[in-house]
Amino acid sequence: MSDTISTYHPANGELIKEYSYWTNSEIEERFVLSNVVYGKWKKTPLKDRLALLKKLANQLRVKRKSLANLIVLEMGKPLRDALVEVDKCAVLCDYYVENAEDALKNKPLESSFASSYIAYMPKGIILGIMPWNFPFWQAFRFAVPAIIAGNITWLKHAPNTTECNLVIERMFEMAGFPKGVYQAIVVAVDQVEKIIAHPLIGGVSLTGSERAGSAVASMAGKYIKTSVLELGGNDACLITRNAETEKAIEAAILSRMINSGQTCISTKRIFVPKERLSEYLEIAESILSGYTKGVLTDLDTKIGYMAREDLADQLEKQYAKLVAHGAVVVKPLEREGNFLSPALLVMKEGDRFMIDEELFGPIVLMYPFTEIDLAVEEINASPFGLGASVWSEDNMEATELANKLEVGCVAVNDFVKSDVSLPFGGTKRSGYGRELHTDALLTFTNPKTIYHAK
Repeated sequence: MSDTISTYHPANGELIKEYSYWTNSEIEERFVLSNVVYGKWKKTPLKDRLALLKKLANQLRVKRKSLANLIVLEMGKPLRDALVEVDKCAVLCDYYVENAEDALKNKPLESSFASSYIAYMPKGIILGIMPWNFPFWQAFRFAVPAIIAGNITWLKHAPNTTECNLVIERMFEMAGFPKGVYQAIVVAVDQVEKIIAHPLIGGVSLTGSERAGSAVASMAGKYIKTSVLELGGNDACLITRNAETEKAIEAAILSRMINSGQTCISTKRIFVPKERLSEYLEIAESILSGYTKGVLTDLDTKIGYMAREDLADQLEKQYAKLVAHGAVVVKPLEREGNFLSPALLVMKEGDRFMIDEELFGPIVLMYPFTEIDLAVEEINASPFGLGASVWSEDNMEATELANKLEVGCVAVNDFVKSDVSLPFGGTKRSGYGRELHTDALLTFTNPKTIYHAK
């Protein structure tokens, strides 16, 4: 294994920068420093932590253009989407500034004692292992609530977004957070267990593949550490016969195409009434024709590149398997370097081929159904359970269907989004635990019960 990381521009393959992994001795040195930082940070009054968070939100807004350009450079996202990502991080900071104090205050309990309550105490250094597809958002949604709760964070980012991680570290410091409260770590995969095992690590949060999640969960369990996993998805969009047709299919396609399809909660399977299949295909094909290759820094460009060559290779192989299986090609997948133009395929009713694989790229799969209950069965047949959407103008029908879907989140007459004000996470092989909302402030705390006899 190489002892360095090399990052490349997804659009042209040019080398951006090289980084050296930390040595094991450097990791130990950082733990010593972090222990000192944590000892001071956990004693910092919450109001002072929140004042710094407010400054961080302001820094994000002031530097939004340069931060967005870094995202474009490292992972090939169009500038318009990168700007939205940075803005969303600022909104997340605002949310916790407004809601943290109430969520973290002592919770009184009724008991037989004179007084009793729960105090939420930080757990130490929390390790985050984050993916490249939303390099700022993923880091912020993990780190901010953990830090505001009194922990400090170590964040191992995907290698191809190493500079984003280092810049986030600098952003925290520029806002006034003590150096080391957010620590960007540059380590190899085979060094992760050593870090999780360390007694100063109080928990670990991973967003990534099922394989990575299984490995990290095993390590966390071995060393008895709290863990949160947000893994892959095979999210479905169920368009009923009572849906507003064009609005539903437009939202489903938008969801599928966000970040060039490289999104865990994007719509990956669209279920439509069989008798209206041709109508939905016509609308979908028309919409997809607008997703064409363009200059990433042009605000009119709607679709970017696959973030790495190996990711483009993988999606091409999955596409070939679908076609060989018998999927009907309405719009073929076309490749130019790391750019993949969107594909539109129709699967047979009840076809469960590859529902145990996540298509992380711009391939739209449409599934016709005759009976709504059978469509629900097909959606639930997936081993993943991250999110799903239901489209119906009949609110009772929509609610009933939403309750039947085995996922962590259901959007009714909208596509699934991560919103800071709502708990986010999955079930089954999509992971466990919840991020965002005020729940995230408590995830990496020790709810300490305290009571007074008199």
